[in-house]
Amino acid sequence: MSEIGRFMAFFGSFSLLFVGVAIRTSSKVHDSNAINDLLKEALLKKIRENNDNNGIQDTNDKNVTSGLLQRQWANNPPLSPWAKHIYSVQHNCSLPMATFELDNDFGFGSHISLWSQGVCNGWEMDTPSRIRTNNPQWLWMDQTVCDTNQAIYSPFLCYFPEAEMQCPNDLEQDLSPLSRLPIIPDPRAKKRTMCKLLKGSNQSLLEEFRASSTEFL
Repeated sequence: MSEIGRFMAFFGSFSLLFVGVAIRTSSKVHDSNAINDLLKEALLKKIRENNDNNGIQDTNDKNVTSGLLQRQWANNPPLSPWAKHIYSVQHNCSLPMATFELDNDFGFGSHISLWSQGVCNGWEMDTPSRIRTNNPQWLWMDQTVCDTNQAIYSPFLCYFPEAEMQCPNDLEQDLSPLSRLPIIPDPRAKKRTMCKLLKGSNQSLLEEFRASSTEFL
């Protein structure tokens, strides 16, 4: 057999080997994808069954919208004691609202932490109050998807629709001028205004409260 013949024979054998490996690999990938799909479906079924057993409403078929943003959040009620307390205060319609002024400095996480402090500061005002955030031009509110008219009431409503303005008459209040509502003390002011609950607390309580307020949101 000539050199060319031997080379062609070798190349043909190599090609068949390569095709065989490719077919087996493709089969394994297909099988892996099928297994992943089955596991995913089993997990979703388990979640639905768990939700049914605990009386949790499945909201996957509902579109709660803010502007162009579609939020399909599962109904996960607060579990920690502080998160439950924040919920009870924010839904207590016998309490007035007070405005928490939010600036456009620092990151999104910093504002979540500030909001947490604003919640506590609102509790210790002369008249204990529910927090209502103000900054229609909030830096972290995506104006391409959020409802800018809704943001007049609170920019947090775009991402956290159940955090504020939960009472029937809240949206009917005249929020302009803002002096109609009292102002919650700013935790970043020169006096570093913090509620007594957290100002004199140990680090663990502060961390627990911060985590619970995030849970609530």
